[in-house]
Amino acid sequence: MEFEFYNVEPSGGLMSRMLRPFRRLLRRIQRPYFQRLRDLLQTLYGQQTAQAQRQNDFATQLKTVEDHYMARIEQLEKTIAHLHGVVGTVQNEKAFFQTDYLAVTRRLARLEDLLIEVLVNTPVVPEQHPGPSLAKIAS
Repeated sequence: MEFEFYNVEPSGGLMSRMLRPFRRLLRRIQRPYFQRLRDLLQTLYGQQTAQAQRQNDFATQLKTVEDHYMARIEQLEKTIAHLHGVVGTVQNEKAFFQTDYLAVTRRLARLEDLLIEVLVNTPVVPEQHPGPSLAKIAS
């Protein structure tokens, strides 16, 4: 950006020529002030440009972080939906096993009754195995 002051010479009329020495004197007096002003404005412009660049970098980083967390939120929502389905399945299986528990208990009680009945009616006889007997092994 251009920050130079008083670079324009006025047109050459009679009044302009008469005032030219005073203008030059005034310009020489004001020149250090305008140079300092130019330097300050250039520094300010440079800082403003650097700040705008930092702001753009920050916006880019913020967008990256936002995209990352939005993807993570979507992933968590899918996981939560899956877990809701699993919980529903577990609740259905639990209800099934609770009703099945009564049937299993009844069957087990019936098997116990049959086993007791069989044991009471039949004498306990050791089974005859075709393998070697204990007498042969001891001798």
